[in-house]
Amino acid sequence: MTAVGSPGHVPEGAGRRLWSIDDTAHTLGISSRHLRDLVSQGKVRAVRLGRRVLVPRDELDRVAKEGVR
Repeated sequence: MTAVGSPGHVPEGAGRRLWSIDDTAHTLGISSRHLRDLVSQGKVRAVRLGRRVLVPRDELDRVAKEGVR
């Protein structure tokens, strides 16, 4: 069983389609800065809505399963 707040814990609202950088990074067990670097390098797909950068759930699942490209 995974403890709340630990890497791999799926935050409340897990059924949502788009995840914030902070929630995605926390779920993957990496820093937000590292995730932003991966997004800027094109290794993790993200969408921009206004000023927000969001990671689609299917991309979160892909990275968790396969790692970065």
